[in-house]
Amino acid sequence: MESHILEYRSAAFEVCQCSVEVCRTLNVVIATEVRNGLEVTENVETIANEAVRQFELDPRRLFFIERYYPETPFENASLVEFCLDEGAELRNPRRFELPPSVLHKIKPSGTGPDFSRFNDLVTVDDESSTE
Repeated sequence: MESHILEYRSAAFEVCQCSVEVCRTLNVVIATEVRNGLEVTENVETIANEAVRQFELDPRRLFFIERYYPETPFENASLVEFCLDEGAELRNPRRFELPPSVLHKIKPSGTGPDFSRFNDLVTVDDESSTE
């Protein structure tokens, strides 16, 4: 698991940053807002596309999680599903809120998230999606 600060340009062409945890072998990205930064949610397409480019990930198999309000009582996370457009850009994000039990298991705890059990942990149904 790799930890990086990802720089990207917002829709207003501002240079922004977020924290990303990347697992290349599983094609997983966890994007977390940084203090004094723009919310990850506002720029999720840009962040996902930039992560795919910078870390040479497969956009068709991307497992993308956004974390917001980190380290607060309001901390939350969503699994984000994208459509791939003709130019191989990720578009039209669809969010599925992750239950606190899953969030707890993916949060870094010294050595980083444990992805070995993701297949057993993450089961999402359409009723939990947020638009």
